[in-house]
Amino acid sequence: MKRLFFAFLLLLPAAAGFGAPLTTLGAQNGDTSGGNYTADALRYAARTQLAFVISSDLRDFTSADEPSGEELVSLIAIKSDKVYSMILTGEQIGKALKKAFFLYPRANPAFLHLSGMRVVLKDHGVKTVEVASGDGWEPLAGRVLYSVAMSQSLAEGVLGYWKLWSIEDAEEESMTMGDIIPLYFAEQDQKDPFEKRITTEEDQ
Repeated sequence: MKRLFFAFLLLLPAAAGFGAPLTTLGAQNGDTSGGNYTADALRYAARTQLAFVISSDLRDFTSADEPSGEELVSLIAIKSDKVYSMILTGEQIGKALKKAFFLYPRANPAFLHLSGMRVVLKDHGVKTVEVASGDGWEPLAGRVLYSVAMSQSLAEGVLGYWKLWSIEDAEEESMTMGDIIPLYFAEQDQKDPFEKRITTEEDQ
């Protein structure tokens, strides 16, 4: 896998223009462009419906305006962490979001960056959750099963997430967190990392 990783780096475009730097600064307080980009890369690489990136998956990092793929790998805190996917119910996902956002906008080490989802918060709680469906959005359904990608650390239940799922129920993907950025960087149809996935009722 390490040889594959460096092969991807050699094949990457020289740089990507986002119009502004990607950053993970403040990743425990709210969604960041760097955290969103990482979540999108994770979802893309694992081919899941959704992806969670916990703040501890991210380094304090701010990119150049037109970063290279090799530079963006620096978004990842533990590059050797394996990637896992698991099937979760909408109810499990709702509980995870409640844990992630109950302190918002105060710092929370358990804060999650999201891909394939958008959330509206109200009074330190989750008001609405929507998941991507085709070209649109639909409400998260408690009994529906969703595939979710996450890091090994999160799959193992870091910071109390072990109460919601078990890594024994997860599938190990043939990649590490350090591999996901090169895979996604070469994709032409990238999501907008600056688009807010977590907003409050007052923002509406």
